[in-house]
Amino acid sequence: TEQLLRQEKEQLDQLILEKEAIQQREINSIAEQKGELEARLSEQKITLDTLQEEKSTLLEENDLLQKQLDAAREPDSDQLEEVAMLKQRIAFLQEEQDRLATEQDTNHYRIETNGDEAQKQNHSEKPLDPSQIEDLRRKCSELEELVSTKEDELKAAKEHSNQLTKIEQELLATKEQKQQSDERADQLTVEMTDLKNEINTLLQARQQFEHEVNDFKGKIADLEAALADNEAEKRKLVGKVQTLEGEIEESSKFRDQLEQEVQETKSALESLGQELNENNEKLERFEKQNDEYKQELSEKTETVDELRQKLEEIKKSAERRVQDTKAELSAQEDAREALEEQVTSMVSQLEQSAQRVSSLENQISELKLEMETAELNRSAAERLREDVEQELNEVKESLEEAKVDCREKEMEIEDLKRECQRLQQETADAKLDLQNERERWEQSKDAVGEVEVAKQTLAEELLQLRDYYDGQLKTEKERYNELQQAKDQLEGKVQEYETTLKAEQDRSLELTSEVKILGQAKLELEESIRELEAKIQELTQCHEEALKTEQEKSAQLTATLEELAQIKLDLEESNRERESLTQKFETEQYRTEKLTSTVQELEQDKQKLEESVREREASVKAEKDRCNELQVRIDELEQTNLSLEVQVNALRENHESNLSTEKRELEQQLRSVLEKHKSLQEEHANLVEANQQLDQEKVQLNAKLINQRSALVIVEKKLEAVKQQLDDKYLELDDMKRKYSSKVTEVGAIKAEKDQIATEMSQKLNEFESYRKELTHLSQTQVSTTKTLSEHHTPRQTSKIL
Repeated sequence: TEQLLRQEKEQLDQLILEKEAIQQREINSIAEQKGELEARLSEQKITLDTLQEEKSTLLEENDLLQKQLDAAREPDSDQLEEVAMLKQRIAFLQEEQDRLATEQDTNHYRIETNGDEAQKQNHSEKPLDPSQIEDLRRKCSELEELVSTKEDELKAAKEHSNQLTKIEQELLATKEQKQQSDERADQLTVEMTDLKNEINTLLQARQQFEHEVNDFKGKIADLEAALADNEAEKRKLVGKVQTLEGEIEESSKFRDQLEQEVQETKSALESLGQELNENNEKLERFEKQNDEYKQELSEKTETVDELRQKLEEIKKSAERRVQDTKAELSAQEDAREALEEQVTSMVSQLEQSAQRVSSLENQISELKLEMETAELNRSAAERLREDVEQELNEVKESLEEAKVDCREKEMEIEDLKRECQRLQQETADAKLDLQNERERWEQSKDAVGEVEVAKQTLAEELLQLRDYYDGQLKTEKERYNELQQAKDQLEGKVQEYETTLKAEQDRSLELTSEVKILGQAKLELEESIRELEAKIQELTQCHEEALKTEQEKSAQLTATLEELAQIKLDLEESNRERESLTQKFETEQYRTEKLTSTVQELEQDKQKLEESVREREASVKAEKDRCNELQVRIDELEQTNLSLEVQVNALRENHESNLSTEKRELEQQLRSVLEKHKSLQEEHANLVEANQQLDQEKVQLNAKLINQRSALVIVEKKLEAVKQQLDDKYLELDDMKRKYSSKVTEVGAIKAEKDQIATEMSQKLNEFESYRKELTHLSQTQVSTTKTLSEHHTPRQTSKIL
């Protein structure tokens, strides 16, 4: 009993030291995690400040844009008034043109009628001077030229009015763009409010985590108090052990006295022959009791056999679970290989899409060459246009195929997500199985404790239990070897997976470089399209005379340009889809990193299991030593029992009363020692339960920390998305500013042209009025001359004169 108590005392000390070390590690890990969380919160605050500054700048830029748009809106009324004035002037010019045409017709008619009358009368007076006739003819030609110039001016005014209507349409488009920018700003404000709400939720989660940390500190303080109580109980047990040692010394003294009494009773053995018969009867009774004890032993052996069967069943279930875990690992490997194959297929599809984009670029270069040939040979432009339309249809079909491929890729990515979720569920199930195995190990430990109690009561079953423990050690060693093999396999697979991850990262870098090259190609395409537009404008300016005949061709060219713009938009959509695919690839890479972390966690669990196996081996060795010691002690007790039986046979009726009292005292002492041993076992069980509770709390805290980390990762991703959106909106605002500045310059140029046209129109109106006055004067003079001639001469004479 002394050795058992000492060993249990040492075990308790070791357990207490281990628990203290584990608690220190947990406290240090919690402090480190707290520091990391504080650093992340500080970074998030910095990002919030930057976002607020960017929001203020955006609001200022929006105010400036609104002011500029208000300033641009003010001249709209002036432009409308100028357009109305120009329309009135055009109507006035048309009326004057009609009036001049009627006057010219009347003059020609009068001249013809006057000539006929002059020929009829044959008047013999002197004719007019030829210089006057030439002047009149010159003036008529000048009037015709003026009419033609006025017609040209009317055409130019109509074209200018059409340009003004286009400008009005562009101004309306700018207004619509401003409204869209306002709506986007509202969306930004809404998103900023959402971000603030999320940040507030994070702060609340941080406060809750701090409360949990404080609760955990309180629990640690309670555990420290419990440890102090355990140390006090330990001291009490040490005192009890010392008292037991004193009692053992007293029992040794009592044994010496008994030996002296036995020596004294040896002289009286000869006179106790009659008492031997009585003792023989007692022996028969004792043999009956031994038979009863043997029956009890057989019953207990049956219980031991049942326990063995249970242990064998536990072993079989553990082996089945190991096989199941192996099958699950093989399934995970197959899934990983399928994922790798899908990733390779996705990469090949991306390469195909890049080849298609290169083919599209080649086709666009061919379109450029065709446009250059169209400038030289307008006759062959229609045939080239038909070829271009066919090629554009092919391009549209290829773009539709690329869209379909992108959709299929998205479906494949969703399937991959589902497979990742399934793998995560399988890993969670494997963790639950491991926890169940741990609980079963603990139950087996409790069964071993029961076996130890049976050992103390049943000395004959020690050899069988030794054999059993030897077999169990062999099986555990075999299982340990299997676990090591599985560990090596997992390490090899992890290395292969890391190599594949590196290769995928290299591929992602190559894809990003290709995306940059495509962006440059896109910019070159935009520049080429701008050059084509400029060339088309030059062609329209050079060939204004043939506008009527070539209007249909220009409409067809505009349609091709619209199709090119649509191709541009399709290319932009394909680039966006590529960016989305890259983002999805990054998410898949993040998930693979999570899977690697889960594999590392499984390896840690494996190491913990190995440590538990080692501890189990150490405990089994200690139990073997304890069994050996118990065997020696039982042998000693059997010898002492035999000596006591001889003494009982030697003792007489005079010492029976004394021996009975002493036996009772010894039995009471043994009962007290057994009760103390039971109380120690109960305390040990309570400590084990407390340790289990601490482990459960640790697991819960780790789960909470993991959830909070995942929430922080999600928030960081959202912030990055918002930053990207803000960058895109900044670029859109820059484009709007450029467009607005270009339109302001165009409006200024248009105003200058309007002023020039107004001045020219005023000059031409003045000239037209002067010419009209001259024509009226000439007509009046001609009428007066004809009247005078008709009065003084015959019509024939007047016709001759004219």
